[in-house]
Amino acid sequence: MKFDVKELIQVGTKVMKKHSPEILTGVGIVGMATTVVLTINGTVKALDLLEEEKRERTSKYFNEEDIDKEWKNTPLTKREVFAICWKPYIPAVITFLGATGCLIGSNSVNLKRTAAFTTAYKVMETSYKEYKDKVEELIPAKKKKEIKDSIAEDHVSKYQPNATQVIITDKGNTLCQESVSGQYFRSDANILKAAQNAINEKLLAHDYVSLNELYVELGIEPTTVGNAIGWEINKVRNEVGSNLIQIDWSAQMAKDNQPCLYIQYNIEPTYGFDQYGY
Repeated sequence: MKFDVKELIQVGTKVMKKHSPEILTGVGIVGMATTVVLTINGTVKALDLLEEEKRERTSKYFNEEDIDKEWKNTPLTKREVFAICWKPYIPAVITFLGATGCLIGSNSVNLKRTAAFTTAYKVMETSYKEYKDKVEELIPAKKKKEIKDSIAEDHVSKYQPNATQVIITDKGNTLCQESVSGQYFRSDANILKAAQNAINEKLLAHDYVSLNELYVELGIEPTTVGNAIGWEINKVRNEVGSNLIQIDWSAQMAKDNQPCLYIQYNIEPTYGFDQYGY
């Protein structure tokens, strides 16, 4: 089998470019570990050099009658110690600088990629909003509700949670499913309204609120995504014409014919909601 060296180089370059943060991080970590080993070795060599210097000085002046005998017990100055010991540490310093450069480079690549992803996300979000606004403009309110109910029905009817998947909140007995996390829990309409009021109070007080804060009010588990997305008051106002988040629920039937409330929102939580918090 004949290998195309040029093609292999191109493939290798693409792989390295794609995985450069991981490669740089790995090299940086190995470099830091190597720095520790080289520092230990350098210290051993430096101590040997100091001992050798002391022996040479003692041997040189031991038989000279005019030498001050106390000189032999005088410690080396810091400058003398540095002049004797600095060379064994050169490999450790070079390795440390290289490892640090790799870690900084990895972070820089990640920051650039994050910025690119953020820009792409905002473009997609803007396009989606334009599409959504146009759909809402053309479709009557009754039809929009039918669409949301149909989506809720699809989610609820396709999945049947077992007993261990349903969170018992001590805040009602009606089965509910939250649309973003997919969590099942027990609650009721009054609790949902109370959670809505509590989350809107926080939004008005702080200008932004995370989805996890709503989860706490509902008595369900916070999630990693729930910490990353939420609502910002100006965006809420621009999209729905008020400063309030509204919890919408659609009554559906689960697979076992058990009533289930599917929880949605009048405005979806998004990334970048807490920009004023940084």
